[in-house]
Amino acid sequence: MRPVTNRRQVYLPGELIPFRPAILDQETCLQVAAAGMLAIGEIVPSGRFAAGEPNLFTRPHHDVAARPEGRLVLLEHARLDPTHQL
Repeated sequence: MRPVTNRRQVYLPGELIPFRPAILDQETCLQVAAAGMLAIGEIVPSGRFAAGEPNLFTRPHHDVAARPEGRLVLLEHARLDPTHQL
């Protein structure tokens, strides 16, 4: 993704569907100008329900970092673990 300048930008990637036996390590790094604004959102369902694979993935990990002018202001670590369900 190109750096966000002095305007607003929304980043909504397509959904990420973990399947059996998915292992994913993904990192998203966003560079934002000091006067820029960014909204980010992601959709990660807990498996492929229609294929009978809810919560059968192995390890999807996703990190998101945002740095306006090189200074870290957001760091999120998303770790999905199918063995720990609500």
